[in-house]
Amino acid sequence: MKAEIQRINEYNDPRFSPAVLRQHGAFLVNGVPCEVEVTGLDCAVVRGEAQAFYPQLIEDFRFYAEHISRFYDAKGNLLAGFSPVERFPVKLLDIQPSQFYVDEDKLAAVRSFITEPEDVVIPVMVQDGRYISLDGHTRLAAALAPALGSGALALLAVERPLACMLSLLPYLLFAALTLLILVGV
Repeated sequence: MKAEIQRINEYNDPRFSPAVLRQHGAFLVNGVPCEVEVTGLDCAVVRGEAQAFYPQLIEDFRFYAEHISRFYDAKGNLLAGFSPVERFPVKLLDIQPSQFYVDEDKLAAVRSFITEPEDVVIPVMVQDGRYISLDGHTRLAAALAPALGSGALALLAVERPLACMLSLLPYLLFAALTLLILVGV
């Protein structure tokens, strides 16, 4: 049986830990609160009363954070392990964003858990020798903080295959249509 999983995108919800809300790791699984809290560069703890649906919850969570490859329960037992995702350093100024705005509330939330450059992991696509950010635009903006360094900062990136670019297709079509309307074509 497939669960109905809803990601919570609010920052004030008494059912969840504030840290988990800031990480966007709060979910309702068939209406039951569950948390996925990132606790390290590649690991997270899964909590909640919907244990039967943890595998599906983990799969949904990995859509947003595929670099998390080890998931534990609250007692430290390994729930799921995946092959580690290769991360490689990329200078901040070498990443071309594909989104040119960020939400201020989300930026404040992201800044609460980014303390060093290694905390910033950006999914990228490599095209013609350039790195194009597919996600993580708020993390990119947070990386500009003086405490983390400068534009020469090396972030960790994970490469997504070209097929992931298809997820951007609706945004690209919208942008193209908007441009056509603005120029009067």
